Amino acid sequence: MAFFLDKNATREELTDAVNYLLANFVQVKTVNPNSGEVTSATTGISGYLYRYLFVKYADSFNGEVNFSNTPTNRLYYGVANSESDVESLVPSDYLWREVPGGMGTTKYFWYSTNGGRQIQTYIGTTKPYQNYIPDDGYAIDLDLITNGIEDLTPPV
Repeated sequence: MAFFLDKNATREELTDAVNYLLANFVQVKTVNPNSGEVTSATTGISGYLYRYLFVKYADSFNGEVNFSNTPTNRLYYGVANSESDVESLVPSDYLWREVPGGMGTTKYFWYSTNGGRQIQTYIGTTKPYQNYIPDDGYAIDLDLITNGIEDLTPPV
């Protein structure tokens, strides 16, 4: 249903227009207070509830084998979202994802923050765009906006 409203629209026409917009443009989002993930049915993870994101690496699906701050030769990475900038040292606090082919010695977790507690991530040997930064093992402040000026030394 297409619609057009002029400055003399009736209450019924306004109601129809609002209902049309709500039916066609509202995305249902859900928030998981435990993981901090804000998700929608169409885009998956669209942001995080809390200010800080932590990244850890491990060799098991639950993070319990070789839990580490460094990606070298790890098979999984985990993320945790928190309002505190003090990272958790408990593997079960992280959501773990497998890295196809593993991290090896040349793959890194690259990220770019957009403000608004949103982040874009990439796992690869080189950064995909100028404003991406390699994870350095410290808290990622999701309220900051990356500007592309960073230390290009890969994490150890």
